[in-house]
Amino acid sequence: MSFPITIPRQANPLTFNLEAGETLVLLGANGTGKSALVDYLRKVLGEHVIKISAIRQNWFATGKLSMSQSQRDNLHEALKSWDREDTSRFFEHNPSERANLPLFDLVSFENRRARKIATFIDSNDTERVNAAVNVACNTPSVIAQINTLFSYSNMPIEISIGDKEQLLASKNGRSHFDIASLSDGERNSIIVASTILTTQPGTLILIDEPERHLHRSIIVPFVVELIKMRSDCAFLISTHEITLPSSLESPHILLVRECFYVNSKPASWDFDYIAKSSPENEELYEGLKKDLLGARRRILFVEGNDDSLDRPLYSLIFPEVSVISKAGCREVERAVAGLRNSAPYHWVRAFGIIDEDKRSPAVIAELIQKGIYAIKAYSVESIYYHPELQRRAARKLCDVTTGGNVGQALHDARTAALQAIKDSRNHLSQVSVLLILAR
Repeated sequence: MSFPITIPRQANPLTFNLEAGETLVLLGANGTGKSALVDYLRKVLGEHVIKISAIRQNWFATGKLSMSQSQRDNLHEALKSWDREDTSRFFEHNPSERANLPLFDLVSFENRRARKIATFIDSNDTERVNAAVNVACNTPSVIAQINTLFSYSNMPIEISIGDKEQLLASKNGRSHFDIASLSDGERNSIIVASTILTTQPGTLILIDEPERHLHRSIIVPFVVELIKMRSDCAFLISTHEITLPSSLESPHILLVRECFYVNSKPASWDFDYIAKSSPENEELYEGLKKDLLGARRRILFVEGNDDSLDRPLYSLIFPEVSVISKAGCREVERAVAGLRNSAPYHWVRAFGIIDEDKRSPAVIAELIQKGIYAIKAYSVESIYYHPELQRRAARKLCDVTTGGNVGQALHDARTAALQAIKDSRNHLSQVSVLLILAR
């Protein structure tokens, strides 16, 4: 089964075929349009596509079946209709029943398997009984596959079906209990695994953020093994887990950067595409990790400590840079040199700002070559009086409080500063005289 993938972008659209057994991984920061792209592809591809949403509800009152086959079929058709609506990207209709649907399919799947063998036994058809038993022995049940997944993912859980078609769980071989009592992550794993393992062959399975509720040490082996179990299906996974692509076998990788809307509907995307990971494009994959990890790939080391004004003031000046305080100029120089000397092992660009402290022009030029800039200001407080920095500080104040007018905030601050100078004029005059005499 092959799925023609076409993703609009402002230049030429990207088009390729996603085959059964292959995986397309969408990576990108929050708000870049990954979920919108998953939803777009689900609507475009239509039949033979299922979506497992990141906003899915993963709790249920009980592991007992709460619907009949006809109710299940009606719900399934209703969900297909609801999921075609534009709001399905961020809103789920009937979440409680939706969470129960995979459980019904899991129990139903197991029952059909058992009934098939029982039918042959009742007919005294020994040949067909032996054939069915042979197939059963060589084809693990869905329950067995889920328990294998848990084992590979370091979750000490086994599930089973009780006498009253109730799904039960056991931890470390202890007594059984209703799966409704499992943790969020454990229930989430059952829902995802049941949905995927009971779907029809030749299906494109869209998974939005499988890492929800699961620790990163669990989600990677869980997803990797699940994909191996369903090599007869194709997968598209939207995730923030950057180690997942490198754990999969030759995935297609898409780094989603931005989504463009027309009339409030997603129309095209800005993205980078890596056809398939392989030894020759490992450098490209490394570049993708750099982009993913960082709107803030640059680090600025400054003098001061976490309680001083240095870090917040420089953060206002350089909003796209991570600012880290160091005790003094030597610590700044060591931090910058350490990162720059180990550049092949990471993707951080390090810089430093220190006080000039009567350094010679030659020393200042040498520091610049090392990524460290010596400024002439006596202290960081000096730059606070620059009009642009005052404006940024006023805007930040308005953003983090209840709002307000930036111009008014500036006026109030300047008025208060001038009043403070008036109140301290005698002290300031004495300090000024002492400084003049000291020279």
